[in-house]
Amino acid sequence: MGKSKSDNFQRWVLFCAAFTVLVSSVAHGQAGVSITETGGSTSVSETGPTSDTYTVTLDSIPTADVDIVADPDVQTDLGAGAGIGVLLTFTSGNWNVPQTITVTAVDDALVEGTHNSTIPHTATSADSAYDGIGIPSVIAQVTDNDSVGVTITPTGGSTAVSELGPTSDSYTLVLTSMPSATVTISVDPDNETDLGNGAGSVITINISPGTWNIARTIIVTAVDDAVPEGPHTSTIVHTATSADAGYNGVSIPNLTVNVTDDDAAGVTIAESGGSTDVNEAGPTSDTYTITLDKQPSSDVTITATPDAQVDLGSGAGVAVTFVFAVGNWNVARNVTVTAVDDIVDEGPATSTIAHSATSADTDYNGISIANVVANIADNDLAGVAITASNGMTDVSELSATSDTYTIVLDSPPTATVTIQVDPDIQSDVGAGTGSTINLSFTGGNWNTPQTVTVTAVDDAIAEGAHTSTITHSATSSDLNYDGITIASVVANVTDNDTAGVSNTESANATTVSEQGPTSDTYTVVLTSQPTANVVVAVDPDIETSVGGGAGVTSNLTFTPANWSTPQTVTVSAVDDFIIEGNHNSTIAHTAASADGNYNAIAITNVVATVADNDAAGVTISESGGSTDVSEIGPTSDTYTLVLDSQPNADVTITVTPDTETDLGSAQALRLRKYLPPRIGTRYVRLS
Repeated sequence: MGKSKSDNFQRWVLFCAAFTVLVSSVAHGQAGVSITETGGSTSVSETGPTSDTYTVTLDSIPTADVDIVADPDVQTDLGAGAGIGVLLTFTSGNWNVPQTITVTAVDDALVEGTHNSTIPHTATSADSAYDGIGIPSVIAQVTDNDSVGVTITPTGGSTAVSELGPTSDSYTLVLTSMPSATVTISVDPDNETDLGNGAGSVITINISPGTWNIARTIIVTAVDDAVPEGPHTSTIVHTATSADAGYNGVSIPNLTVNVTDDDAAGVTIAESGGSTDVNEAGPTSDTYTITLDKQPSSDVTITATPDAQVDLGSGAGVAVTFVFAVGNWNVARNVTVTAVDDIVDEGPATSTIAHSATSADTDYNGISIANVVANIADNDLAGVAITASNGMTDVSELSATSDTYTIVLDSPPTATVTIQVDPDIQSDVGAGTGSTINLSFTGGNWNTPQTVTVTAVDDAIAEGAHTSTITHSATSSDLNYDGITIASVVANVTDNDTAGVSNTESANATTVSEQGPTSDTYTVVLTSQPTANVVVAVDPDIETSVGGGAGVTSNLTFTPANWSTPQTVTVSAVDDFIIEGNHNSTIAHTAASADGNYNAIAITNVVATVADNDAAGVTISESGGSTDVSEIGPTSDTYTLVLDSQPNADVTITVTPDTETDLGSAQALRLRKYLPPRIGTRYVRLS
């Protein structure tokens, strides 16, 4: 039967609708979120803690961004913190790119065993197909690292107490994990110890979840009973109750306490003031007491044996004995310790006094007894004594005289002591100027003085009375003497040198003459070695010359090296025109130096005898050897007059011609005394 147009239209509409759904499905796919766990599951552990991963992708292209939140519980951490969610955003561009979520276990303190952590996921989007879409949760399996337990920790690794005192020790108690409810621990000692409530009394400790990891300290004190037990132990038992099933009745270790008994054979040594202190000076004494700790079954003899440093009343190092009878066992015995005054430098030293016991009571026979260590103040000091003859050391450069002093140790050394004697260059102790010598002292000769002979060194330096210092140093493997301070010896030295300048004239006199003129010499030399250059100025008067001309000063330089080499001064007469006859010329000397002994020192003048070559006279010299004139013309001629020597006053010469000649007029020629003869020449013209 044919179909109507209406039926065909309806079929076409249905076909179009179906076609539209098909196209949409092909274009966008089915909306969905895929979770892919690495290895097919997610497993983490609190130990570490460790991590695992899974990925998230969309199954189809969204029409809008899709935000997926992964929201873990507090057992895991996705990177933002325990129990804090993380956001993944998918777009039309990355919808099929897997995004990784890292799951890390949260290491808590709860005892949970292996447990699960659930990570749910939610989606929000403007794409209605993805908004609120169902997404599978990830169940992460968490391996727990917490266990129920109680840790007992003795102080120092063990708990030990003593009935003597009695003494205490401690230990701590702490939970190994957080409980879910308060844990009450009962601490139950036996009768050997006391935890603060009395011997054997229980104490309780309440531990809340908030304070589970705070250690509790328990003080254990020994109970001083009267039972001889020897070293024994005390057991402390612990039990726990709690609403936390894990901690309720949990096994807790017992604590074993080591207890030292004071109810046994023993010998007590009690030092007065807590120590035994004696001094060799005096010498002084101190005491200690010996008592038994319990009654013996037989007499007990205790022997105190000192070393040689102390005396217990019977002599240095001699033992003494004390008998404790059964009837007086609890009476203390006094031991008096006296220092032995020896001569050895020991510094602060100790002396050990040993004790031993003998008895038919096996508990006391050979029992261990403490030593007494006495502290000894020494009165012997290492030292080196210097003793000068007559109280001082005096030597002289004159004939190089000597003096002595002695050296001796103040106490016996434990090893050879070598003393070096080191003089300065002013003295000699037997090895040469300024050279050292060594003296050896041993344990056998330490108190035998050894003599040092000091001899003055005869130098050439003018020092006046001066001193020479001799130092000493010590070397030894005995540390008390090695490098010990030793006094110096200061020797008084008498000098035999005098600063001076000596003049030595040839033939004991200096004689020169104006005729020639002639010369003579004398020498200048220092009488002692200067400490600096000495310049001697030789200063003649105008009658003589010492090389620089009449009256000109000349210098001589003497050094510390050439001071003893005479230097020659050559004296020459100055040929003047004065009639003096034989006369003297004085040559003065002055000295300049940085050596204060020589600076401006007085120096003897040298007086030279000068032979004069001048005499009074008037010399007439005629021109041509004669004086010739003529009446024709008339002619003239001349002659000259001159004095032969410089006069002491003006000289007037009157020239008087006879009537045959004419001088022009009578002439009086005055020759001044201060004019040299040549200048004083006068011409007389005759005509």
